[in-house]
Amino acid sequence: MNKEAIKNKLAREAIKDTSWIEKAKWERDNEDWLDLSFKIAVRIGSVLSSNKKEQRYPKNQVELAEALGCSAQYVNKLLKGQENLQIETICKIASILHVRLIEVPPFELEQNLQNKQSSVLM
Repeated sequence: MNKEAIKNKLAREAIKDTSWIEKAKWERDNEDWLDLSFKIAVRIGSVLSSNKKEQRYPKNQVELAEALGCSAQYVNKLLKGQENLQIETICKIASILHVRLIEVPPFELEQNLQNKQSSVLM
C-alpha cells in the first residue's frame, strides 16, 4: 500500500473525537465554581494531611466520610475539586475540620446593612 492510499484509508476510517470540545466548553462555563471548589478541596486535603501527622480525627477520607454521614466515594469526588458543593456541605465540613473554607467579607455586609438602614430612614 502506498503512502497516499494509507492517508486515504486513515481519513475514511479514523474516528474523530470531539468530546474534548464539549468538556472544554463546560469547564469554561463553570470556571468560577470549579476554581472555588478546587481551592476548598486543596484546603480539606491539607487539613486531613495535618490531622494524620498529629493523629487527630478525621485524618483520612474514610473518617471524613463517616463524620459527614456520606460515602467515601463522595469525599473522594469532593477532593478532586469538581464537586459543586452546597453551602450546607461546606459549613458541615468546616465545622468537622475546625477550619474556615469560605468567607464573606464583613465590609460588604456592613455596607449592605448601612444601605438598607439609610433607605428605611428616608
